[in-house]
Amino acid sequence: MKEIKKILSGMMMLAAVSPGAFAEPGPLEQALIGTWRIADYVAVREDGDEVRPMGKDLAGYIMYAADGHLSVNLMKPGRPKYASGDIMQSTTEERAAAAEGYFAYAGTFKVDEANRIVIHLVLYSLMPNWVDTEQRRMIFLDGDKLELRSPGPVIVAGDKRVLRILWERAKR
Repeated sequence: MKEIKKILSGMMMLAAVSPGAFAEPGPLEQALIGTWRIADYVAVREDGDEVRPMGKDLAGYIMYAADGHLSVNLMKPGRPKYASGDIMQSTTEERAAAAEGYFAYAGTFKVDEANRIVIHLVLYSLMPNWVDTEQRRMIFLDGDKLELRSPGPVIVAGDKRVLRILWERAKR
């Protein structure tokens, strides 16, 4: 718990001391617009250990549209293919394995500029518990690098963790 408090304290101090250090010119919301490729997804446990819930080779995007919509898709590479090649003929085990290595949701977003927080209003999600929820993330933006952090610990696999999701602006 000490490590989580230390991280949160540092984040708040950083935001308070130099609020413009990570922002591009113009409104923060405008700076988010576009497509971002996942660079890393780290969860910091209470004991300070860092874990990667979806592994090191994670692939995916977060897309923020100018009209206020967003979409997130994350995938573990190398997921087993369906033997039949037909989703309707796949086994329960095949579908479970596919879902275990994939995370996705979509909806709308808004930005609390003063507190540097993006709020994802989840309309659709692979995880049913997230439907009709707000997922808040602190924004740290530095050019083509974006870090989204949970504003406090969340429960993942029974542990309290601060989530750090690192993104890079996608290029064709």
